[in-house]
Amino acid sequence: SESFTRIVANVINVALKDTKKDFKHFVVDLSQRLEEGKERIVYYDDLTRRVQLEVVSSERNLFKKRLRNELEGYDLLIWDESVFSSSSHFNDPVFRDPEKSWYFDKLEMEEIWSITSGDTSVVIAIIDDGFDLNHEDLKHRLFKPYNVVSDNIEITSGTDRFHGTHVAGIALAEANNGIGIAGIAPGCSFMPIQAAQDNGVFTSTDIIDGILYAIHNGADVINLSVARQFSKDIEGFDPDYLQSISMGFGGDEALFWEELYKVADEKKVTIVTAAGNQNIIAEMDPMKRSDKIITVSALNDKDEKAFFSNYRYSLSENGSALSAPGTFIYSCFPGSKYQVLDGTSMASPIVAGAIGLVKTLKPNITNKQLFKLLRDTAEESGYKDLSPRLNIKDLLVNCIN
Repeated sequence: SESFTRIVANVINVALKDTKKDFKHFVVDLSQRLEEGKERIVYYDDLTRRVQLEVVSSERNLFKKRLRNELEGYDLLIWDESVFSSSSHFNDPVFRDPEKSWYFDKLEMEEIWSITSGDTSVVIAIIDDGFDLNHEDLKHRLFKPYNVVSDNIEITSGTDRFHGTHVAGIALAEANNGIGIAGIAPGCSFMPIQAAQDNGVFTSTDIIDGILYAIHNGADVINLSVARQFSKDIEGFDPDYLQSISMGFGGDEALFWEELYKVADEKKVTIVTAAGNQNIIAEMDPMKRSDKIITVSALNDKDEKAFFSNYRYSLSENGSALSAPGTFIYSCFPGSKYQVLDGTSMASPIVAGAIGLVKTLKPNITNKQLFKLLRDTAEESGYKDLSPRLNIKDLLVNCIN
């Protein structure tokens, strides 16, 4: 029974068994019997005499019956598109340490990887301070690296610039290689974009240039684990008061970011950003006021808001605010080392990796469709100041059903 296996619900395969029949004539005959707007041919192969069709998921079985009746003059083989996977039990040492692998267990990653662990056709760009591209867990599947500051492909890291290496590992570290850790989307391609000055400081221009480079060079997902730092004087203030302050500055800048995010949206590029670590509303930063990007808050191991995490003052109905694990996250460090860090910077690449998995299954998904999926599958936290929790398993199951 198809209920015991995973299938791509809107895809049907049809093969012409009779080798004496003209295959191209069959394809034409088949295409004339499809209902416009509901069914279409997405692929055909002369060698195996197979046609793949996209259909309405809920009408899949009716369509198969109709096809056999209307094309009874052909000897047809008709079957669903099944989802296969290799072993999801990876051999990376992190999985032998419950403290270091806690967030993999919390997210049910072993079950998720049985659906997909990503594909190199999906590119996740990480815009950060630098990267150790010789790291044993990051040196594979590199795609169009770029240094915004020096305008070349020279990517560097160091003792004072370790952040990007750690963030990249969370999303993309090599899996099943017997060393270190595994990223959330270990099968996806990694576009490293270095956007920090030598002192580790980011400017808005560097970040903008990094986003534009990613958009125009094939990125599907962009992770921005960067946040503006505000005076400690405002920490602990009432969110209503902070919201009234935020409305008094940064209006033009917020409009500019909105226009930039529209460019990404038109290209079906999804931008994920860290909410920040001062326990204030994320909207204090003009860069994070848009509902065209996904703003991520951090959870602790008890599914509570991490004490340091910024949060959205108002949660958009479109699914653009999420929370994900962000405390005691073990990941890559320069020099092929590993380290534990806390922060919304660690929560953001978990979401970016999850979106990479979604785009592996649904490569043509729009941001509007993706955000709806995220909204429909995320779990309500029950806290006023905490965005819904990312649920990767339900997210992917919805992609294949």
